[in-house]
Amino acid sequence: MNNKSHPKDGLTNLLMRRSCINNFESRKDNVLNAIFLLIDIDDFSRLNFVYGHSFGDLVLEKISKDFQGMLPTDFEIYRYSSDQFIISCYGKKTKNMQDICSKIFSYSKRTHLINNETFSISFSASEVSYPTDASDWDNIEKNLLIALSHAKNNGKNQLSIFHNQMLNEKLVEQSLLDELTSAIHNDFAGFRLVYQPICYTKTLLIHGAEALLRFETSDGLSISPVEFIPILENTNLIIPVGLWVLEQALITCKKWQQLIPSFVVNVNVSYIQLQTKTFCEDVIKLLEKHSFDASLLTLELTESQYLEDDLDVIKNLTTLRDNNFLFAVDDFGTGYSSLSRLMELDSDVIKIDRSFVQKLNSNLSNYDFIKSVVDLCHKNNKKVCTEGVEKKEDLQAISLINADYVQGYYISRPLEIDQFAEKYIIGTADNRDLLFVPDASYRKKQVTDNHKLLLSLFNVMPIALSLWNSRYENIMCNNAALDLFDCESEDVFIQNFFKLNPPKQPCGQCSQEKFDSYMEAAYLTGKSLFLWEHCT
Repeated sequence: MNNKSHPKDGLTNLLMRRSCINNFESRKDNVLNAIFLLIDIDDFSRLNFVYGHSFGDLVLEKISKDFQGMLPTDFEIYRYSSDQFIISCYGKKTKNMQDICSKIFSYSKRTHLINNETFSISFSASEVSYPTDASDWDNIEKNLLIALSHAKNNGKNQLSIFHNQMLNEKLVEQSLLDELTSAIHNDFAGFRLVYQPICYTKTLLIHGAEALLRFETSDGLSISPVEFIPILENTNLIIPVGLWVLEQALITCKKWQQLIPSFVVNVNVSYIQLQTKTFCEDVIKLLEKHSFDASLLTLELTESQYLEDDLDVIKNLTTLRDNNFLFAVDDFGTGYSSLSRLMELDSDVIKIDRSFVQKLNSNLSNYDFIKSVVDLCHKNNKKVCTEGVEKKEDLQAISLINADYVQGYYISRPLEIDQFAEKYIIGTADNRDLLFVPDASYRKKQVTDNHKLLLSLFNVMPIALSLWNSRYENIMCNNAALDLFDCESEDVFIQNFFKLNPPKQPCGQCSQEKFDSYMEAAYLTGKSLFLWEHCT
């Protein structure tokens, strides 16, 4: 290897990519195998932004030295690109490289210190074996990048070991990218919007709709947004597509507002769009072009978008807010999900993620979380929309915690434009058949489900309390009631309640009849206060 031809990196003092390639070419015919590990520092650009590029250089110096200290003498490390490193070993087993990788991930879990500044880092990594996974350098490098992309797309901070299925997935992804690019250049052929209704919780009357993007290939194959949206974002194609989505939503909903003037349309905005310097200007121009009221457009963003430090994002959000745009926090609870940070989000609507809604009736902590979100939002003039309402039981629970809006399959799946207009705009569907009106049996079920919670509240009260249902059945009592009647248990109190009363009250009326009349009055008027004589 000629180090004069390929000098070391001036910052980290490591040999670079070209040296790694030369080393491989000179040794490949004399070894049975080689293993390569590509390591990428997650979100390194953010670290540069927060602390400055000079600090970022110090971080790279530190990491390179620390990595070298982890390596046995027969392992080599190279600086591959600005924030990436390659580690190679020859004639070793995969386990040897994975042991090194484990040390690196343990290293990332620590808090680091440079110039009295503490910082945290994480790594995504990929592993490729020669000749098992690739027989030449070009394919080694290609497969390392494919596997690294796989690690990044799966949440970062992990190792992805290359396998052939990844290559097949990459080929499919490339084919889909070609389809998407062609569709965009062909006046967005294959793209369309569908609309899912957003309704008022108490009445289920229409409030507005969320515009959702769909895509069909040229041969008629429907592609899930889970598949094509990340490709659009990774290639910045989401920028022209996002503006197309917004304009189509404005055109459609402007027509619908002729019949329902207060109709609000929700449109999702990608973080990539918010980073675009001309985003606000482009959006405002579209609203002016179609004479659309900004207060009837809600832009949906994720929690992480609100909490980014990117100057362009902050500037765009501020400008949009100054121009009376409405914001909704989408999928709340899946990101930073802290009630203490909830009020930091300059938003009008909080959309609670479906994963919480679908466990409302089976998980008390989910119920408490959503109830707390609703109460806190209402105190701060924010509305709450619950997503993923798929069953009547979901709506029952949501109705009792006073969320403002509901959205989900129980009301309707996303509909094509004509279907939505026919049902909700022209047809003015009121969804009365889907409404939930709580009855006594449901209330009893709620009481039973929350028996322990209610009992704990009852027992802190110093007065004797007994809870009844609409059929005048005693459901539960507190400790003060047990002490008053000298009962050894709640069951004894409930089963013998009427035996604890005299046959007649002082007025001469039968205790049972008088009790029934007072209970009926309580249910009809909401309360009933009366004097009562009991046996002791």
